[in-house]
Amino acid sequence: CRSDEEYMQWTCDIFQGFDKILKKNGSVLYNLSYSSENVALMWKTINAVMERTSFTIADTIIWKKPSALPNNRTPNKLTRICEFVFVMCRKDEIDTFHCNKEVVSVVQGGTHDGQVNYKNYFNFIEAPNNDENCPIHKATFSTLLCRKLMLLYTKEGDTIYDPFMGTGTTAVACHMEKRNWIGSELSAQYVEWAEHRLFRE
Repeated sequence: CRSDEEYMQWTCDIFQGFDKILKKNGSVLYNLSYSSENVALMWKTINAVMERTSFTIADTIIWKKPSALPNNRTPNKLTRICEFVFVMCRKDEIDTFHCNKEVVSVVQGGTHDGQVNYKNYFNFIEAPNNDENCPIHKATFSTLLCRKLMLLYTKEGDTIYDPFMGTGTTAVACHMEKRNWIGSELSAQYVEWAEHRLFRE
């Protein structure tokens, strides 16, 4: 079990790796939640990434799941039905990192000539907890969540890297949305399950 400092530095090391492979004006979508026993660690970790690496928060997306089990049984803490997706980019690309917001109009004339108006997008996504019951991995997420995020921050033909591939949800979503993918996973059992899903899809 890692100490808070060890976990924070481990995460910062991951982001240092991202900096070496992320294309210019790309972004990292990092899903984090917190435990009832250590609520502060998530926030301390994000702060450490901003202080110790070239990355900063560009946006925070709330992912609302349809169910949250187990229910919190403490007398003063709520059951967590939402998780966070932190949109991270390089500090020097905070104004230029890529997003697919649709242009709805461009102002012609007057003091605002050339001003671009975009379709409104909310930082709130509702998506299932997962695609199906997975007997070997209880912390999977849904392809719908991945697809909604991909459509916002990537283009068809882009390559998406998932450093925690697990049972292959990101890869399945990439196939659906015509994105390329690369994944890393330590568990051979998870890799076998992911290959089964990809072959089946």
